[in-house]
Amino acid sequence: MRKIVVCLTGGVDSATLLIYLKKKGYELYPIFFDYGQRALFQERKAFEFFVNFLGIQQKAIIKVPYANKIIHAHISGIDVPEFREEDLLNHQKHIQIAQIDFVPYRNLTFAVLGAIYAEAVSAKEVAFGFNADSTLDTCPDATQEFLDKLQQVIDLSVLDREAVKVTAPLINYTKSQIVKLGFELNVPYEKTYSCFRGKDIHCGRCEGCVRRKLAFSEARVKDPTVYEVNGYERV
Repeated sequence: MRKIVVCLTGGVDSATLLIYLKKKGYELYPIFFDYGQRALFQERKAFEFFVNFLGIQQKAIIKVPYANKIIHAHISGIDVPEFREEDLLNHQKHIQIAQIDFVPYRNLTFAVLGAIYAEAVSAKEVAFGFNADSTLDTCPDATQEFLDKLQQVIDLSVLDREAVKVTAPLINYTKSQIVKLGFELNVPYEKTYSCFRGKDIHCGRCEGCVRRKLAFSEARVKDPTVYEVNGYERV
């Protein structure tokens, strides 16, 4: 059975990827990163659920030092911005919000640490839950261009053996297509977490929540998420 390290955030994309790879017959080694994110508790909770749900025996939880200082300096005290579906169509607005939400060097760091973990468990591959909606001007480190250049660096980071491959098996799927795939795979989406604010209930207004809602809507799949809207809860 082929071993694979899966970067599992507990979100829609990575949870779908985990179950997709399980169905493909891979031996899974999920890895979770604590980098000072607002949603740490909820993401960790979702991560633990899927590890237990699939009966996975070995996992890794890695704390990334100093990342919270980068995050705090980057957002300069700005709260998570509100996001609307129309912002996806307004390119300039989309870029402005992405510049606040984006965490520099995050996926680069995850890939390197994931490759080290893969070497430790004799896995040949590290997989990310990237999707086709990411672009170079909104989320450059979740694109095919990033993966291609990253692999060149990873290949130059070993001496006498083949380097670990960094992949994103669902990168040609849009988020809505991933939801549709996950629905077919019976992914328990009510246990995933996407909110950038890190509340117990999805806020429904940040970029993570809006993209989540839109993906379920476009996939024509019932969204099991409870969202907090204008101070009250709504299914």
